[in-house]
Amino acid sequence: MEDKKFPVTLTGPAKIDGVREKAGKRVYVTTALALQLAASGVINPPPFDLEDDVPLGSEFDQAVAAAAAKLAADTIDQTVASITAEKAAELSAAHDQIHDLQNKLVDAKREAVALATDAESRVTSAEGRAAAAEHRATEAEKRAAEIEAANAANSRKK
Repeated sequence: MEDKKFPVTLTGPAKIDGVREKAGKRVYVTTALALQLAASGVINPPPFDLEDDVPLGSEFDQAVAAAAAKLAADTIDQTVASITAEKAAELSAAHDQIHDLQNKLVDAKREAVALATDAESRVTSAEGRAAAAEHRATEAEKRAAEIEAANAANSRKK
């Protein structure tokens, strides 16, 4: 038993009976081929033009509806997967930036500690030099006083 053929208008290029047909061309196809074309998105639902008294079976209507539902579900799944992958990549990039900033913060803290330790060391060293200079000044004052006393004693003896 041969399937009855009915006309459809292609919305995209398709191969019909081994021949490449361009979008916009009106071709006659079987129910099975119409289902394939609908699933491929090269004909618009309903996947045929109503002409004359072309009978439509509920099985065909159900098959077309199922194909359209599957196509819609697949499109939604692909869109969700694409958006999810994009957002995951953005999140990963943000985590990488946070990690880099945390490393920079640790480095900055280390540098600040090193600078503070160096400054503290310099202050301690300067305080030590100041104490040594003060001690030398005190010793010099004592020595100067001793020399003055000795000079005064020598002046009186003369």
